[in-house]
Amino acid sequence: MPGKKFIERTFVTTTGKKSQQIGVQIIGIDPLSGDIMSWTFNADGSHAIGIWMPVDGGWAIESRGVMANGMLTSANNIVTKIDDHGCRWQSVNRFVNGVEFPDALEVVSRRD
Repeated sequence: MPGKKFIERTFVTTTGKKSQQIGVQIIGIDPLSGDIMSWTFNADGSHAIGIWMPVDGGWAIESRGVMANGMLTSANNIVTKIDDHGCRWQSVNRFVNGVEFPDALEVVSRRD
C-alpha cells in the first residue's frame, strides 16, 4: 500500500474443496480516532468496517457492514493467535437487519 500506513490482505473462504468467498481487507490506524480499523470488500459487493481492540491473546473487532442484497449487518469478531502461521476466528453477537443470528462456528485460518 502507498506510504506503508495500511496493510492489505486478500482472502479466500473455502468449504471442502469449494471456494465460497473472495475478498480484500485493508487494516490501518484511523488518524482521527487513533483506533485500529479495517475495511473489508467482498467479490459479491458486500463490505464492512471494523474497529479493532486488543484483548488477551488476540483482538476483538466490532464490525458493521452491508450484505450484497443491501441488508445491514453487525457482529463482534474474535481473533486469537494459534502460532506464527495461524489464528482462530469466531463471529458472535451477529445481527442482520436487526434480527439476531446464532454465533458462527470457530474457524481456523492458516497462512500459506
